Amino acid sequence: MFQQSVSNNQSSSYSPFSYNKSISTEYTNQQEDKENQVTEYHKQDSKKLRTTFTDSQKQMLDEYFATNPYPDPKETEDLSNQLCLPENVIKVWFQNKRSRNKQRKSTNSKRIYAVQESSLVNNLKIFSEKFNF
Repeated sequence: MFQQSVSNNQSSSYSPFSYNKSISTEYTNQQEDKENQVTEYHKQDSKKLRTTFTDSQKQMLDEYFATNPYPDPKETEDLSNQLCLPENVIKVWFQNKRSRNKQRKSTNSKRIYAVQESSLVNNLKIFSEKFNF
């Protein structure tokens, strides 16, 4: 009786053929799931291509920026039509340009302060040398 139950169990669930088959199928399904997840992940994280501006587009944007760094939506739409660029690209260009100008101003003011500070230090050195402090 014991042998019959063991042989029945072996034949149904412990057969090396059925066991390997289920593992290979399971492994294949897992691999496919991982590949699908990776593909979905890349689809979500894919970035838009960078916009390259022609020289004439840059010149027009710079000229417009010099007169008005904060265009309203109507002006953005007009620029978009004239330059054949999407409105969001124009909007982002103006945001980036304002940011760059702000960074340049802060960098220049730091340099000016550093130069003034160094000239004060030099004047103090000269003064102290004259009067032997």
